[in-house]
Amino acid sequence: MPTRRELLAALGSGAALACSPSAPAAVAAGSSSPHPGLLLGPGPAGRCDDSKVGIGVPRWDARSRRWLLWYYCRDAAYDPMAPRTLGTGRVALASSRDGLAWQRVDGPLGKAAVLEHGVEPDYDALHLGITDVTWARGRWWMWCFGGNRDRRPTIAGALPGMGMRPGLATSRDGLHWAKLRGRGPGGALIDIRNDQEVFASWVNGLYVDGRFGMMFTTVDNGVSQFRSWLAWSDDALAWSEPQELRFVDGARDWDGKGIMTRHVQRNPLGGEGRWLMAYTALHGERSRNMERSVALAVSDDLVAWRRLHDVPVFTVGPAGSWDAGGVSAPQLLKVGRELRLYYFGFPPPRDEERLPKGVGLAISRDGSPGSFERWQGTPAA
Repeated sequence: MPTRRELLAALGSGAALACSPSAPAAVAAGSSSPHPGLLLGPGPAGRCDDSKVGIGVPRWDARSRRWLLWYYCRDAAYDPMAPRTLGTGRVALASSRDGLAWQRVDGPLGKAAVLEHGVEPDYDALHLGITDVTWARGRWWMWCFGGNRDRRPTIAGALPGMGMRPGLATSRDGLHWAKLRGRGPGGALIDIRNDQEVFASWVNGLYVDGRFGMMFTTVDNGVSQFRSWLAWSDDALAWSEPQELRFVDGARDWDGKGIMTRHVQRNPLGGEGRWLMAYTALHGERSRNMERSVALAVSDDLVAWRRLHDVPVFTVGPAGSWDAGGVSAPQLLKVGRELRLYYFGFPPPRDEERLPKGVGLAISRDGSPGSFERWQGTPAA
């Protein structure tokens, strides 16, 4: 039976983005960094990201000829009732010419945010996060998740903010966003499936043949298994009954607890499988406390999946590094000949006060998914 600390740690780090074949190729990695791999950590005092930076979603914007990076974050004065381990709160934006050197963008909302949490009884009244941004029907679609002050029963007690549900916002320029009010509780897209599950969260989107696909994660109150689901909609409001994603090639210990987040795109690697999924694998051994790594799988129908390798393609950093606690929320992009793996990294609990959480990057220069190396440049100021 997990302790309260184990439960919060397990639920605390959760993404998905489309390949951008027209984006410019990488430039030289730059000077050596004290935190190899780290692209963007907490920002200057007074901003919405001055305490914590979470999952980042990079996209190449062909209209502005720049990279855009949306990420969820929290400031030092944020409501202490929000789940401490998540780092969710608001959404901020950074931009870049090459996808490597980033500058924070001042958004139009409080503390330079581009998207705010809601107000009670909205589904995201306490905290807001994102796990995907897609381009469809002439605009950006931001796939969000959030929780309010309602306390959701779990094996570790009734916790506020953990009853997370998915939502959507849209934008034409990536800076100014409008929330789409769904038909679920508090404007969410859907409700949590039943009383035995903690949340329906860590959502990502697809746009296939004129229809929206939504993948999301659930976990039971006892945190015994994380499960991924797929639903479809013509208008992003009325959603089909979800189907559960499943592996058809047996079990592995390194993802035995399931998938926390996944990024799905049309397979840019060639070979078997129409679709490619980069996912956060949760280790199944209790002693590993659901250790997170990044793995790949392929599918022809988005439901039945086969692992592409017998081991993860990216794992935690060495002891004492900023991402030694976990690597998760993969964002896999093919840029020129390279493969870029953007990810969310975090230190072990004992090092959280001295090391940052943030958006990281590993690059495979030859385009092979088995040869990722952490970027060595300087993080954003």
